[in-house]
Amino acid sequence: MRVQRARRRHASAVLLLLSLPGAILAQALFAEANFSDQQYSALLENVALEETDLRSSFSGFQLYLVRARIVDVYFGELDVGDEIDIQINVSYLGMKNTLENMRRPYILSFCRSEKGVFFTNRDFLVIPANDINLKEFNRLRTEGTDFDGENDCSSTNFDLE
Repeated sequence: MRVQRARRRHASAVLLLLSLPGAILAQALFAEANFSDQQYSALLENVALEETDLRSSFSGFQLYLVRARIVDVYFGELDVGDEIDIQINVSYLGMKNTLENMRRPYILSFCRSEKGVFFTNRDFLVIPANDINLKEFNRLRTEGTDFDGENDCSSTNFDLE
C-alpha cells in the first residue's frame, strides 16, 4: 500500500511539473520513449493550426489539425522543407502550455496511418525545441537508443488509433 501511494504521488508530481509553463526542461524525460515508440520524430514549425470539435472526455484529448513545415528530421523518412498535415491530439491536462509550445518550433514524435494520415496517438509528444531537447534528439538521431520501443505507434489510449 505504501508503494502504491508513493507511485501515485510521484506520477502526480511529474504530471503537475509537465503542465507548468516553466517546466520546459522536464519535457526531455520523454525523448527516448517518443523516439523509440513513434514512426517519426522531427523539428516542426506550424504554418496553420485549427481546433476541431472532436473531443474525447474518456481519454481527455482535443484534436487539432496542423499544417507544419519540417525543419529537421530525427527519425523517419521525411524531407526538410516539406509541409505536412498532421492530426495532433492535445491532452486537456497542460493544454495551455502545449499550445504555447506549438506557437514556435517544437519537436514532435508521431505516426502515419495505412491511409497516409500523420497523427499523434498519446500525450507528451509535443516537446519544446529548447537547447537541451534539441541536443537530446540530435544524440538519438546519431546514437539511437536501447529504449524498449519498436516504432510501432503503440498507444496507452485505446480510442486513439
